[in-house]
Formats: sequence, structure tokens, C-alpha cells
Amino acid sequence: SPAVHGGTVFVNVDQDGAAVLKAFDAATGEPKWAVERKAYRASYSTPFLLERPGKPAELLVGTTTAITAYDPVTGKTVWE
Repeated sequence: SPAVHGGTVFVNVDQDGAAVLKAFDAATGEPKWAVERKAYRASYSTPFLLERPGKPAELLVGTTTAITAYDPVTGKTVWE
């Protein structure tokens, strides 16, 4: 399932083999960014936006073995 935040749609494409997290402009559907993810077993988790007072939003994506946080604007990994 996709997640939406700040005019961006996030789609996690984890599967056996190649894996990628993609971001699209919600208004136009144009790609904003895509980041390759470590391939684990297939995981169908929905990206989750963590918003805390005084801190930047983090896009959390889980797999069968880990959780990774991304900057929702750039796709840069924040922590694993």
C-alpha cells in the first residue's frame, strides 16, 4: 500500500531479489526519487511517516529483518 505525505506518494517495492523505495509527486504522478534497498525476503509493509515535535519527519520502512528510516524529501537513509 502506498503512503502519502506533503504532496508525495511513497511506494515500497520489496520483493525476493531487487528492492526499491519510490516517491512520486501526488499531483502529477511524476517520479521524485527512487532508492535501492537491501534485498531480503519479500515484505509487503506500508511506509509509515513518523512525525515528532521539533524533529524532521522520517519515512519508516520495515522488512522481514530490519527497519530503515529515510528523509521523505530526498530519500536519503537517516538510520537503520
